[in-house]
Amino acid sequence: VRRHIPFEVKRIALCMSFREDYDPSKTCEITGVSERTQRRLRKNYRDTGVLVKTPERSGRPRLMNGLETAFLEGCVERTPDITFTELQEEVL
Repeated sequence: VRRHIPFEVKRIALCMSFREDYDPSKTCEITGVSERTQRRLRKNYRDTGVLVKTPERSGRPRLMNGLETAFLEGCVERTPDITFTELQEEVL
């Protein structure tokens, strides 16, 4: 069963795993982070140097910037009955 593990708990589990007296079962007992997850945290940290990967941006890239969006909104506010074809002509 997947569950969200807070960043601080991951950090504590990772720090415990670097101690000389590291015992995965003891770390699991204290933090609630499974031994498999502890191995994954250590591997990701060794490979990337960061504890948690943060995505740069999710979703599809935007086609228009803020200025273009504001322009189109202004066109619609000025003439609410404007058609899509007329909007395209305004932009081009």
